[in-house]
Amino acid sequence: MRLSKLTTIIGLAVGLSVLGASGVGAATRNTVVLTPGFGYVNPGGVLLNPFNPPAKNWLPGHRGVDLAVPVGDTGLLDSAGKPLVGGMVVAPAPGEVTFAGLVAGKPVVTILHPDGLKSSFEPLLAVVALGAMVAAGDVIGVVGAWPANVTPHCDYPCVHWGVRRGETYLDPLILIGAPPIVLMPTN
Repeated sequence: MRLSKLTTIIGLAVGLSVLGASGVGAATRNTVVLTPGFGYVNPGGVLLNPFNPPAKNWLPGHRGVDLAVPVGDTGLLDSAGKPLVGGMVVAPAPGEVTFAGLVAGKPVVTILHPDGLKSSFEPLLAVVALGAMVAAGDVIGVVGAWPANVTPHCDYPCVHWGVRRGETYLDPLILIGAPPIVLMPTN
């Protein structure tokens, strides 16, 4: 299933309006609207948490970005044939689905792109099969449609997008042409 650029733009606008109307202060502070660039597209929505890599590989850090995903009727059906309600996440670039399953109890989807980069998304209920070839903009999964035992990643329905070249994590925002995020002190 492919989303048009217009649908993506509408989804971003809905995401911004939902965040603004919900009163989620942390979600609206430091919000950046993501725009396409470098052949990659925004897979989800509005930035909630930026890339914050650790100083050393073994230290804690945020090795990706969290994107708020507008939630609604996806037009998809679950395994029981009931409407699947959640937020749709799309492939940021073409590639092969190299993983679609659970990691530590959370649903994860990983795509290997032709340029050698790997995109991973969690928590994301896969709507694509292992080995599937996807194009940029194809729906790969749904946020918010997981079982009750899966803990949400953010206060607002979101997906964590991590990108690696080999074992090195990269800032996914660079791939979609977003400006670097610089957080300023509030005092």
